[in-house]
Amino acid sequence: MADHAMPLPAALVRLPDEILLDVAMRVGCAIDLGQLALTHRRFRFIVQDVLVRNGRLSINNIPRYIELLEQNQGWIAQIKHIEFKRVPPHYEAFGPTRKARKACARLVRALALTVPDAQRQMELEMDLKLSESWVLVLLAILPNATTLTIASDEGSLDSRCAPLLTRQYFGSNTSSGLRHELLDMVEGRLATVSITMDKAPTRLPKIPFRLVHFKALKTCTVAGNFVSGVHFQPPDSVLPQQLELLRITCDQNTCPWDWIDWLQQQMMRNLFQSLQSVQLFVDQPCRSFLDHMELSPPPSRTGTARFQQWFARYRRNRRDVLDNWEGSEATFETYFKYSTSRSGGFDTADYTEANLLQELRSMEEERSAPSSAI
Repeated sequence: MADHAMPLPAALVRLPDEILLDVAMRVGCAIDLGQLALTHRRFRFIVQDVLVRNGRLSINNIPRYIELLEQNQGWIAQIKHIEFKRVPPHYEAFGPTRKARKACARLVRALALTVPDAQRQMELEMDLKLSESWVLVLLAILPNATTLTIASDEGSLDSRCAPLLTRQYFGSNTSSGLRHELLDMVEGRLATVSITMDKAPTRLPKIPFRLVHFKALKTCTVAGNFVSGVHFQPPDSVLPQQLELLRITCDQNTCPWDWIDWLQQQMMRNLFQSLQSVQLFVDQPCRSFLDHMELSPPPSRTGTARFQQWFARYRRNRRDVLDNWEGSEATFETYFKYSTSRSGGFDTADYTEANLLQELRSMEEERSAPSSAI
């Protein structure tokens, strides 16, 4: 393989390693680092360093990632964000090597755990047969990783992230054993959790979405029908009371109106006193979303009095939700997407803010205004 896949300025090649690393860290999310590695032999180790420090990997790559961390433990304190990348629905079989298992065991042994050594070793040997346990171990061994992003593909959540969603997954509500201690570490550390989708979820988790035990959680991003789907639960059993910012992604079919209204009602009863803002990110233009809210009943159903009553109540309820939030201490902000995503996933830069209640009032005024004479 040639050292120079493309010409580079000589001055750039002669830069100190730390400056080169800083440059690579800054552009690491914007370019193909594999191409950067081919430009010059000096970039090869830097690219590996950047990939590890950026903390962006697939779940299948966790064993190799832990190997690298165990070999370069100076990196561990520098990792502040972990992102589990999207993987195809039919991902490759998960098969950690013996070397990766030993590296994992050494890093777990170094943690401040109360589980007796013999019990820890026995449980770890059993747990490392499951890919979801590697997810938990990775987050536990990174003391400064306070941000987690789970980027899911094809409208479904990777089931291997299940332990992060609910303690019921472990079959017990008591805090005992290795997995519970590791989960305690993660729950007491993560301040930002984002579960992002390339499109509205089509396959909801079989377990209830629940982050109520996350004691440090301040910011949460989640798809709308994760909180209002098959496991419809009150907000205070889903999210922790210290939450400050909630971001909900949705489209016209998955906007959790009833759950959002439920959240506002709980705030009126002095719950979620730390919540400062609820932000709704809609994957379509504002007027398109409003048209769906305010659409006329289908012609085939217009003669049904019962349907007319239901539809009038449906429209009034949506309007009431917006009116109630206008008088709330926390802000309710709405953002809309007007073009195809530039980032390949959820990115706030792809959305434009619009006041949904004001837009609704403007639409009502337009529709009620008399037509101009021709």
